[in-house]
Amino acid sequence: MRINASDEIAPKIAADMLSSEKLVIMPCDTIYGILGVCPETEERISRIKGRAPDKPYIRLVSNPDEMVKLSKTDIPDELLSLLPAPLTLVLRDSGGLSVGVRVPDDPRLAGVLRQVGRPVFSTSVNTSGSPPLWKISEILEEFGDVVDLILDGGDLPGGMPSTILDITGKPFSIIRQGACIVPNHLLES
Repeated sequence: MRINASDEIAPKIAADMLSSEKLVIMPCDTIYGILGVCPETEERISRIKGRAPDKPYIRLVSNPDEMVKLSKTDIPDELLSLLPAPLTLVLRDSGGLSVGVRVPDDPRLAGVLRQVGRPVFSTSVNTSGSPPLWKISEILEEFGDVVDLILDGGDLPGGMPSTILDITGKPFSIIRQGACIVPNHLLES
Protein backbone atom coordinates (compact mmCIF):
# COMPACT_ATOMS: atom_id res chain seq x y z
CA MET A 1 0.00 0.00 0.00
CA ARG A 2 1.21 3.50 -0.82
CA ILE A 3 -0.19 6.72 0.62
CA ASN A 4 0.93 10.32 0.58
CA ALA A 5 3.07 11.07 3.64
CA SER A 6 1.35 14.44 4.07
CA ASP A 7 -2.11 12.84 4.27
CA GLU A 8 -3.60 13.59 7.70
CA ILE A 9 -4.32 9.91 8.36
CA ALA A 10 -0.83 8.69 7.26
CA PRO A 11 0.79 8.65 10.74
CA LYS A 12 -2.10 6.66 12.23
CA ILE A 13 -2.00 4.12 9.41
CA ALA A 14 1.79 3.78 9.78
CA ALA A 15 1.53 3.33 13.57
CA ASP A 16 -1.22 0.70 13.18
CA MET A 17 0.85 -1.20 10.62
CA LEU A 18 3.96 -1.10 12.80
CA SER A 19 1.98 -2.19 15.87
CA SER A 20 0.75 -5.15 13.79
CA GLU A 21 4.39 -6.12 13.08
CA LYS A 22 4.22 -4.92 9.47
CA LEU A 23 7.05 -3.10 7.67
CA VAL A 24 6.77 0.56 6.72
CA ILE A 25 8.94 2.75 4.50
CA MET A 26 8.65 6.44 5.29
CA PRO A 27 10.66 9.67 5.33
CA CYS A 28 12.78 9.87 8.47
CA ASP A 29 14.98 12.75 9.71
CA THR A 30 17.19 12.86 6.65
CA ILE A 31 16.45 9.91 4.33
CA TYR A 32 13.80 7.25 3.78
CA GLY A 33 13.85 4.39 6.27
CA ILE A 34 12.51 0.87 6.52
CA LEU A 35 10.82 0.55 9.92
CA GLY A 36 9.58 -2.41 11.95
CA VAL A 37 8.91 -3.04 15.65
CA CYS A 38 11.63 -4.55 17.85
CA PRO A 39 12.40 -7.43 17.99
CA GLU A 40 9.75 -9.17 15.87
CA THR A 41 10.61 -7.71 12.45
CA GLU A 42 14.40 -7.96 12.51
CA GLU A 43 14.64 -11.18 10.50
CA ARG A 44 12.23 -9.96 7.82
CA ILE A 45 14.10 -6.66 7.41
CA SER A 46 17.41 -8.54 7.08
CA ARG A 47 15.93 -10.83 4.44
CA ILE A 48 14.55 -7.91 2.40
CA LYS A 49 17.86 -6.03 2.53
CA GLY A 50 20.01 -9.12 1.96
CA ARG A 51 21.87 -8.21 5.11
CA ALA A 52 23.73 -10.51 7.49
CA PRO A 53 21.54 -11.32 10.50
CA ASP A 54 24.33 -10.45 12.96
CA LYS A 55 24.47 -6.80 11.82
CA PRO A 56 22.23 -4.80 14.20
CA TYR A 57 19.73 -2.10 13.29
CA ILE A 58 19.26 1.32 14.84
CA ARG A 59 16.34 1.53 17.25
CA LEU A 60 14.12 4.59 17.25
CA VAL A 61 12.40 5.80 20.40
CA SER A 62 10.02 8.74 20.79
CA ASN A 63 11.89 10.71 23.47
CA PRO A 64 15.17 10.91 25.43
CA ASP A 65 13.57 9.39 28.57
CA GLU A 66 12.90 6.17 26.64
CA MET A 67 16.54 6.12 25.53
CA VAL A 68 17.70 6.45 29.14
CA LYS A 69 15.37 3.60 30.19
CA LEU A 70 16.88 1.30 27.54
CA SER A 71 20.46 2.14 28.49
CA LYS A 72 22.90 0.76 31.05
CA THR A 73 25.36 3.38 29.78
CA ASP A 74 25.35 6.77 31.46
CA ILE A 75 24.29 9.30 28.86
CA PRO A 76 25.65 12.80 29.57
CA ASP A 77 22.94 15.44 29.98
CA GLU A 78 24.62 17.55 27.31
CA LEU A 79 24.12 14.76 24.76
CA LEU A 80 20.53 14.28 25.86
CA SER A 81 19.96 18.01 25.42
CA LEU A 82 20.84 17.64 21.69
CA LEU A 83 17.89 15.29 21.20
CA PRO A 84 15.78 14.94 19.18
CA ALA A 85 18.30 15.02 16.36
CA PRO A 86 19.80 12.93 13.55
CA LEU A 87 22.19 11.52 16.17
CA THR A 88 22.39 7.80 16.93
CA LEU A 89 24.02 6.86 20.22
CA VAL A 90 25.65 3.45 20.56
CA LEU A 91 25.13 2.38 24.15
CA ARG A 92 24.77 -0.75 26.25
CA ASP A 93 21.21 -1.98 26.68
CA SER A 94 19.82 -3.61 29.83
CA GLY A 95 21.26 -6.94 28.66
CA GLY A 96 24.72 -5.44 28.17
CA LEU A 97 24.59 -5.55 24.35
CA SER A 98 25.74 -2.62 22.21
CA VAL A 99 22.79 -1.04 20.41
CA GLY A 100 22.29 2.13 18.41
CA VAL A 101 19.37 4.28 19.59
CA ARG A 102 18.02 7.52 18.14
CA VAL A 103 15.30 10.03 19.02
CA PRO A 104 14.19 11.33 15.61
CA ASP A 105 13.60 15.02 14.97
CA ASP A 106 11.02 14.50 12.23
CA PRO A 107 7.61 15.43 13.77
CA ARG A 108 5.66 12.90 11.67
CA LEU A 109 7.99 10.05 12.63
CA ALA A 110 8.03 11.13 16.30
CA GLY A 111 4.22 11.03 16.29
CA VAL A 112 4.22 7.53 14.81
CA LEU A 113 6.66 6.35 17.49
CA ARG A 114 4.52 7.82 20.27
CA GLN A 115 1.51 5.94 18.92
CA VAL A 116 3.43 2.65 18.63
CA GLY A 117 4.75 3.04 22.18
CA ARG A 118 7.83 0.83 21.86
CA PRO A 119 11.20 0.83 20.07
CA VAL A 120 11.19 0.50 16.29
CA PHE A 121 14.04 -0.72 14.08
CA SER A 122 15.19 1.70 11.39
CA THR A 123 17.48 1.17 8.44
CA SER A 124 18.11 2.95 5.16
CA VAL A 125 16.07 1.92 2.13
CA ASN A 126 18.55 -0.10 0.09
CA THR A 127 19.90 -3.57 -0.38
CA SER A 128 22.97 -4.29 1.71
CA GLY A 129 26.07 -2.64 0.29
CA SER A 130 24.15 -0.28 -2.04
CA PRO A 131 23.62 3.45 -1.53
CA PRO A 132 20.36 4.55 0.11
CA LEU A 133 17.49 5.14 -2.31
CA TRP A 134 16.02 8.64 -2.31
CA LYS A 135 13.84 8.64 -5.44
CA ILE A 136 10.34 7.44 -4.66
CA SER A 137 10.08 5.73 -8.07
CA GLU A 138 13.15 3.59 -7.28
CA ILE A 139 11.86 2.81 -3.77
CA LEU A 140 8.53 1.67 -5.20
CA GLU A 141 10.23 -0.41 -7.89
CA GLU A 142 12.63 -2.19 -5.54
CA PHE A 143 10.60 -2.43 -2.31
CA GLY A 144 6.95 -1.79 -3.24
CA ASP A 145 6.08 -5.50 -3.25
CA VAL A 146 8.04 -6.51 -0.13
CA VAL A 147 6.94 -4.00 2.51
CA ASP A 148 3.41 -3.42 3.77
CA LEU A 149 3.20 0.37 3.54
CA ILE A 150 5.09 3.19 1.84
CA LEU A 151 4.50 6.76 2.95
CA ASP A 152 5.35 8.74 -0.18
CA GLY A 153 7.09 11.99 0.73
CA GLY A 154 8.41 12.55 -2.77
CA ASP A 155 12.08 12.47 -3.72
CA LEU A 156 14.53 13.28 -0.89
CA PRO A 157 17.77 14.25 -2.67
CA GLY A 158 20.86 15.12 -0.70
CA GLY A 159 19.72 13.45 2.49
CA MET A 160 22.43 12.48 4.91
CA PRO A 161 22.14 9.62 7.42
CA SER A 162 22.40 10.20 11.15
CA THR A 163 25.72 10.67 12.90
CA ILE A 164 26.58 7.54 14.91
CA LEU A 165 28.38 8.21 18.20
CA ASP A 166 29.70 5.34 20.34
CA ILE A 167 29.40 6.24 24.03
CA THR A 168 30.19 2.77 25.42
CA GLY A 169 33.76 3.80 26.28
CA LYS A 170 35.84 6.90 26.88
CA PRO A 171 36.63 8.90 24.91
CA PHE A 172 33.44 8.77 22.83
CA SER A 173 34.03 8.03 19.16
CA ILE A 174 32.24 8.88 15.96
CA ILE A 175 31.53 5.72 13.96
CA ARG A 176 29.85 7.60 11.11
CA GLN A 177 29.80 11.35 10.58
CA GLY A 178 26.35 12.27 9.37
CA ALA A 179 23.84 15.09 9.65
CA CYS A 180 24.51 15.98 13.31
CA ILE A 181 27.69 17.72 14.45
CA VAL A 182 28.78 16.59 17.92
CA PRO A 183 30.63 19.27 19.92
CA ASN A 184 34.36 18.46 20.05
CA HIS A 185 34.61 18.74 23.83
CA LEU A 186 32.24 15.74 24.15
CA LEU A 187 34.70 13.66 22.13
CA GLU A 188 37.72 14.64 24.19
CA SER A 189 36.64 13.50 27.64
